Amino acid sequence: MDSIPCLLCRSRKVKCDRSNPECENCVRLGVTCPGYKRQHDGLSSADMRLTAEAIYKASGLEKRHVGSCDACRASKIRCTKTRPTCRRCLTRNIECTYNIKEASPEMQSSSRRSRQAPPPPTGDGLKPEDALLLKDPVLLSRLLTAYFDRVHPLRCLAFVHKPSFLYSLDRGNLMKEYDESLVDAMCALGARHLSRDSSGDQSESLSLTAQALSDRARTKVMSQLHNPTAQQLMTTILLCEYASRTDRHAMAFVLVGCIFRQLCLLGLDTSADGADSSQVPVERDIESRLAWACYCLDALFASGVDKNSSWRENYPRMSLPCSDSEFLSQTASRTPTLAQALKEPSLIRALDLPALNVVLIHLRTKVLRCIRTAYVEGNIWEPSSSFMVILQQLETFYNNLPAKYGLAELNMYMLKDQHILGAVFFLHLLYHAALCDLTRISLPGFCFPLAAGMRNATAAFISQCQRRCQFHAESISDLIRKGRPHGRMAFDDPFIADATFESTKIQIVISAIMPNNTNDIRTTRENVITNFELMNMLNLDEVGSSPYINALLSLCTAFGFHDIAREWQNQEIYHNEVPAEVVGSAEVHHLSNMAPFRRARTETRAQQSNASPRTVTSESSEGSHMRLDHGNPPTISANFNPDEAQLMSLSPLASLDFSGNPLPQHDGMAHTGGMQPPMPDYTRTAEEMSQYLTWDAAEWWSFGSQNMM
Repeated sequence: MDSIPCLLCRSRKVKCDRSNPECENCVRLGVTCPGYKRQHDGLSSADMRLTAEAIYKASGLEKRHVGSCDACRASKIRCTKTRPTCRRCLTRNIECTYNIKEASPEMQSSSRRSRQAPPPPTGDGLKPEDALLLKDPVLLSRLLTAYFDRVHPLRCLAFVHKPSFLYSLDRGNLMKEYDESLVDAMCALGARHLSRDSSGDQSESLSLTAQALSDRARTKVMSQLHNPTAQQLMTTILLCEYASRTDRHAMAFVLVGCIFRQLCLLGLDTSADGADSSQVPVERDIESRLAWACYCLDALFASGVDKNSSWRENYPRMSLPCSDSEFLSQTASRTPTLAQALKEPSLIRALDLPALNVVLIHLRTKVLRCIRTAYVEGNIWEPSSSFMVILQQLETFYNNLPAKYGLAELNMYMLKDQHILGAVFFLHLLYHAALCDLTRISLPGFCFPLAAGMRNATAAFISQCQRRCQFHAESISDLIRKGRPHGRMAFDDPFIADATFESTKIQIVISAIMPNNTNDIRTTRENVITNFELMNMLNLDEVGSSPYINALLSLCTAFGFHDIAREWQNQEIYHNEVPAEVVGSAEVHHLSNMAPFRRARTETRAQQSNASPRTVTSESSEGSHMRLDHGNPPTISANFNPDEAQLMSLSPLASLDFSGNPLPQHDGMAHTGGMQPPMPDYTRTAEEMSQYLTWDAAEWWSFGSQNMM
């Protein structure tokens, strides 16, 4: 008998006793045990799920789906799981069923009776229809305040002229001058933030309100897609933002395409400078911000994959967004174009936050497109190479950031008072993430097409790139520690989770392939734990554990962080089935398993197979609070002196012939205090991890757990 669990026990994630001819779990359930067949090892998660359900049906049973009710599971909303009717279904006066075929006759009868029960008031003392129509001025004010404080300042989302909006609200003309769907979308995002900052019944009530408002706004916008207006475009952008925050990546991906088409139909994708002299400044600036907001959303969702982008190499041919002060005062403004800002770095010092976000998002898009470009003849370390040009542009940008956007301790309180702390944290984290994205091609396992350019590079240059990648990955962890005292508002942008995920992955791999002393190992462990804690706090899933953490558990096990994997595995409510990988294959455009497009595709396929998509998936210098704390990242240069030759012997890549055959090398100390495998073994693991995309995280974890016992 092979020492593997049966397929049903693996699908249920329970321990199998491997008894012959049937395991005790299958006997207890009353199903036919499929046995312990090696061919089951090659099944994907989706195939395993379908096979398990077929076995249940063949035995005259239906596979139990424990947890949320059918309505909440379909809407991907947290369910209270109360029987016979959950609070959400009761509040919305809709049918609530818990896999009714499994329920007892008493429960079925009780569930049917509950459907006629009148809905109770929400946590704010409102009936559902009142909350939906926002007839309560106190609640309306709370939601709009949360929106303007927490969402409006991010990236280029400040396209609603706040003074004009509040003026209409105070005069009672809000619904006359603004589309009701736009107000609904703004309030949905505000309610989303309030629900995350609240607890208990109030959090649940606000969450239901947010979802109801979002659904209503989307229905109205979809009915008018053929006849777009500027305000409907605003609504679509905010609905896309809401979808990405509530883990509806498929919807967000589709809405990004709709945004581009609406922009084209409205003629806002080209410069409006001087097109209409009668146009008031605020109208021109709103149109400019809308165009750049569309571009930024597309860039973040496409992740450098041309096939998934509506813009590709293009971008709005107009001036960058004006400063917030000019926008609010409705004064005429003249900002440089994106091309001018990149050509003349001194112009960056005069830019405001929205324009700075545009420039940096554009540079990161160039990074992601560059590493996906097949390597051509030439030296990657030469100043004229695309690799070095983009690296220099990022450095120049960061060195010219206005001092007011520094993150010294006192300055953070100033930014917090202006409600832009989250936006500034996004700016700094995006910079470090962009340089991580660029320099990670020097690491084993990150097999992007441009990584082939490292084959002819000197060992010193490779080592410099690796250490540069490590510096920026660790800088992300340092920024997280600086922001934690300020709570969620420092991490309001959804991109923060993606940057933290990539930082963790890089630090785990680097710790295994580079020589480390005790302090280095301790620093890496602290950084990984810090990143895990933030991803747990930002858990977009809300039901169960963070998908980002689940995607990293197997990586922790594979690269020696067994104690961290055990600790966080014990905290999991359930374990998601995510592939253990460093980076995706060419078939998925080298996107990681947490990239928006791959999560959107997984969600779509899971819905098509009637499966849950969830299963795939502080420094400060006194007297210098107005100065940027940049630190001193390692320099990257192809030229090195004889003393730098020492780096050759330190880099594991120096002992690789890039054909997958590592040469003998010394052993290092394991992260848990014992001896670990030689560094080339970890290097080989990193390189092979990118190929084994069919690994099932649950099986990999089970294998690792058995080895640790």
